Amino acid sequence: MRLYHKASAVLACLGTALAFEPLVPGFIKNNHGESVAKLTEISSSRSAAVSLKEQTVLGASNSSSDVTVTLGTGIQLLETDSEQNSFFLNVTVGDESVPLLLDTGSPYLWVYASDCESDACENKTTLSLPSDDKTTSTFSLAYTSGTASGKIATEDVTVAGLTAEDFNIGYASTVPSIFENYPFSGVLGLPSDNSSSASLENVITALRQQGSISESTFSLILGNLTVETAGAGLLIIGQDLEELYSGDFYTVDVIQNSASYWKIQVDGLFVDDDAVKAKNASSKLSGNAILDSGTTGIILSLADAQYLHSYFDNSISDGNSFAILCNSTKEISFEIGGHNWTLTSSDYLGSAYSSESDYYGYCISNIQGLDVTSEKLWILGGLFLKKVYSRFDYGNQQVGLAERYYNINVVSESTTAAAAAQASTATQTTSTLQTITTSTKSSSSSSSSVSSSSSTNGNSTTSSTQAQNSAPSTQPFRYAFVLIPVIALILI
Repeated sequence: MRLYHKASAVLACLGTALAFEPLVPGFIKNNHGESVAKLTEISSSRSAAVSLKEQTVLGASNSSSDVTVTLGTGIQLLETDSEQNSFFLNVTVGDESVPLLLDTGSPYLWVYASDCESDACENKTTLSLPSDDKTTSTFSLAYTSGTASGKIATEDVTVAGLTAEDFNIGYASTVPSIFENYPFSGVLGLPSDNSSSASLENVITALRQQGSISESTFSLILGNLTVETAGAGLLIIGQDLEELYSGDFYTVDVIQNSASYWKIQVDGLFVDDDAVKAKNASSKLSGNAILDSGTTGIILSLADAQYLHSYFDNSISDGNSFAILCNSTKEISFEIGGHNWTLTSSDYLGSAYSSESDYYGYCISNIQGLDVTSEKLWILGGLFLKKVYSRFDYGNQQVGLAERYYNINVVSESTTAAAAAQASTATQTTSTLQTITTSTKSSSSSSSSVSSSSSTNGNSTTSSTQAQNSAPSTQPFRYAFVLIPVIALILI
């Protein structure tokens, strides 16, 4: 499983942003692994510290629920790349549709410009810069492997059927090579506020200011849609879809920061009942985390990752990557907002080491150790976000988490309308059948009377009259249940 992290980036000297860079949580080379317990010098008595945390397995009680949601205004299907490392969506800029990376760790929206000559722009959708009178200034976002830079111009932007008029967009004439192997053509940044730039804002705030939505919120469902659904997740703007989650929302305040991250406090970290970090208890662990849809896995600071993995028997590390025995059944829980959000071994265990490796029997850990920021913040990426229904609230500066449903089937409005029309047609046909049947019965009664009164004139007249009256009653049944099948048709 490939992981991504964001390195510090400077936005026109006005702030910082997380920017993704590919990292593979590598297989540890032969003879390069060391005992994590040795690295951390953990006391053998450490495991005696036991938490009384509530046991909660994310989605366990909801995994068999089948839910259907209809796409419409404010609800858009997300797509993913072949390795399911990134989530992107089609956004309309002016009159052109362009696939953009959905990134809660980036500060604004920028696209590949038509004058881009970088390798990353080859065979991708690029957009022409609007007229000069719409050009306002320039932007520059530095990555470790290059810089995304270009001009800022205003254009209408439509996301999930909602249009932000005269919205400031970055048109990148230079794009870093790290974007080269991905199918999107820019980034839809959704930061926690607009403080990262004086001239670029987030689209959710713009939609709220224009009155297009009543609540300045967006929510995410990442992954785990039904096989029949041609998509990888959902972006929900300005509303909640209660049918997609169970129970209450557990909210936590956003910790204000100059980089406009969705930065929150993690009160506890547990391995089974062992408290790696407990609320209101002295701990050397960071506990501050960024919720980032552009990061594939989970990243802790190097020291915190070592400490966490020391709770797994015989775990090993080469310094940044970790390996855990593949037969692990332990659970890792993050306490956020007064609730425990739990990952099982199927979540945190990655690929297994081959039989030729010195570490055969081990699996890659999808939790990596890396000091991404000076504060040594954690990053809770897709590995965590796939397990929850997450709501990002600009107005209250909060993040809300709820236990999500799985087996979500997504249908389009046209499919729903077609099904409704089909149902209406079936109802009308049934009504017609009832009318004809009633009429036939009435006619049959009349026919019987005619037959009785005409019996003296011969049976042939009676038989002919009954045949004429009974024939229409059989015709509608040929078509009443002939239904046309309708196929129904998410880096940080």
